[in-house]
Amino acid sequence: MIGFASPGLALAGALCVGLPVLVHLLLRRRRRPYEWAAMDLLREAIRRVERRRRLERWLLLAVRCLVVALAAGAIAGPFLGSVIAPERRARTLAVVVDDGAASNERLATGTALSVSVAAAKEMVEGLAPGDRVAIVRATRPADGAGEPASMDLSGAVRRLDALSSGETAGDLASAVASACAILAHPDGAGTVRELFVASALREGSVRAFPPLPVGRGDDEPVRVSVMTTPDAAGDNVRIASIRAERPAGAATDAAPVVKVVVERDRGDAAVTRTVRVLGPTLASPGERTVTLSPGERAREVTVPVVERSGGDAVRSASRAIIATIEPDAQPIDDARTAVLAATERVRAVIVDRRTFDGTGIDRLSQGDWIARALAPADPPAVDVVTVDPASFDARSCAAAELAVVTQPQLLSDAQWRVLSAFVERGGSCVVLPAARERVHAWTRAMRDVLGMPWQASVDAVELPAPAAIEAVRRESGTLSAIMAELPQLAGAVDVSRMLRLDVSPTDASVVLFAPGAGAVMSQWSPAGARGSVTLFTVAMDPSWTTIPLKPLMVPAWQEVAAEARRRAGSGQQATVGSFAMVDRPGITELRPVGIDGAPLAGGRAVPVGAGGRTVAPVDRSGAYEMADAQGESRGAFAVTVDPAACSVRPSDPGRAMSWLATVGTVGEPGTERDAGLGIASGSGPGMAIAGWMLAACLALAVLESVLARRFSHARPAASGPVHAAVRIAAGRAAA
Repeated sequence: MIGFASPGLALAGALCVGLPVLVHLLLRRRRRPYEWAAMDLLREAIRRVERRRRLERWLLLAVRCLVVALAAGAIAGPFLGSVIAPERRARTLAVVVDDGAASNERLATGTALSVSVAAAKEMVEGLAPGDRVAIVRATRPADGAGEPASMDLSGAVRRLDALSSGETAGDLASAVASACAILAHPDGAGTVRELFVASALREGSVRAFPPLPVGRGDDEPVRVSVMTTPDAAGDNVRIASIRAERPAGAATDAAPVVKVVVERDRGDAAVTRTVRVLGPTLASPGERTVTLSPGERAREVTVPVVERSGGDAVRSASRAIIATIEPDAQPIDDARTAVLAATERVRAVIVDRRTFDGTGIDRLSQGDWIARALAPADPPAVDVVTVDPASFDARSCAAAELAVVTQPQLLSDAQWRVLSAFVERGGSCVVLPAARERVHAWTRAMRDVLGMPWQASVDAVELPAPAAIEAVRRESGTLSAIMAELPQLAGAVDVSRMLRLDVSPTDASVVLFAPGAGAVMSQWSPAGARGSVTLFTVAMDPSWTTIPLKPLMVPAWQEVAAEARRRAGSGQQATVGSFAMVDRPGITELRPVGIDGAPLAGGRAVPVGAGGRTVAPVDRSGAYEMADAQGESRGAFAVTVDPAACSVRPSDPGRAMSWLATVGTVGEPGTERDAGLGIASGSGPGMAIAGWMLAACLALAVLESVLARRFSHARPAASGPVHAAVRIAAGRAAA
């Protein structure tokens, strides 16, 4: 069946062919006849030749009309095909491509990004001239959000070919929102609006299905389609975290302890991985095999490492170490970098007022108890300085990692703000009630300035009977390193006086608590701070608790110091995609380095601004070197990927479709394109006859020229004037 793509266009063509005929018939000149002498003779002569002339004119008119018709048919040949839709509306297509960290997933046919790009190109190549297209990247969803879609289809294909997977998190929700804004642009009004999501829809890209913009009821719904979700092939195991530290209370030349958490991201079968730890200051790589049992999600393993001998030169250098496992479905989460801080001794400042009430353990202030617990050996592993509350300021804790406040009632509002800034840059702050105070109004300032998330009592409560202390089992946290011995150590301790905290014992911040009495030790991090705040509701004094008299005292405070060391080291690391904060003065750039500490070939340095923040987000993970204005190395810096951002665990397909349904009508890709929206392809019967029509048109044009000259009856002019009537009677046209 052959039809026209536009009946209106066909009608217009027919009118163009018939219009000259109609004009000729309507506008023929009609003259009033006048009788004159010899009229009968002339009328008879004209009648004799008029029959032949009329046939010639109609034949010439038919040839000319046929030339116009064949030319129109040859031009319309590509639009003639089998069963073509009667009408077609232009399309505006917005393609969202997932190029985030999760798109590095290895599939049987390539990577998740290559599959997404192939599906997106197929959609773009199905557009026709006059259609519009926009490409939105999940890693940069704001690009082009306020601009209309482009009609440059070939440029869109080239842009898709140039895409590459990164290590930054893909924000699929923001990309869909930007695509909807492009589709709503006035330049796309009246077109069929379509949204195509080219993503494997892994959890690292979807991120808990945040809300999407809802389509307006007065508009035609956006047609939403998603590429076929590729099958997840194989297990994926990742390095969730790496901690490099010194054992609590160890000497400065003690070997570092490297703890690596291996976590399952996909799969349930038993898997075995070999964890290797490398670094420029290590004598040899450390290795340890870890096995995850069926259904087991994560396991921590301690990898033994030995540093190269080199005396002070090695000890003073900042160390970057990298933990790796065998590559699997997601290659970018199989390595993670950490920094072992150059300063091995923790510096602690104790804000306490000394008393001179005599000697003996019953006369020791809690500042003295804490100082002895932090530095039990000689030489001490923790440098302790005691500062009077009246002289405590920002300079007092500028070089410290740990601040212990035993006289909080003596601090001013400005001094509380000093502690807040100290915690914000990575310091650890511990606050205890004063042993000789019964009213503790300072809890209000602590809640307001340090962001304490609960209400604390103002008055100290005397318990009817001493309450035993129990430890809350945590996989990580301040006392996690002594968790095996903690039940026995804490079981020998009781509490007789304490501050009440409005917090449940099951809260994640509670470390020690006394059943029936309340939390004894709680820890939290204020919003936006790298450091932590620890609150003891008991004073380190025998009149409050037996902690200072029991073996728990030393290991507990040693772990507090170790936690401070870990928190301080967090200032030398950042997450991919973030603006890294470098808290060392004078740093001008971060230069990528390899496992051996040498500059990384092809690596791009990241400039650091005057405020210590990088001028652009860090887009690659690994070890970096902090360099000053003279190009000298000032230590190592670690950049790690966000494990949640590169997760390749498949998301729930039903939930994903319901999530996208808020934008428009969800359907299979391509279902609407061939049902009245697309134009005919160039392989129909119209293309076959278009060439013949063009050839016939050219032949008739030549014939028309010959006939026009032949039927004009042109003759050379005679030597003398001949009257027109005589020429007509003789059968000759006027010269």
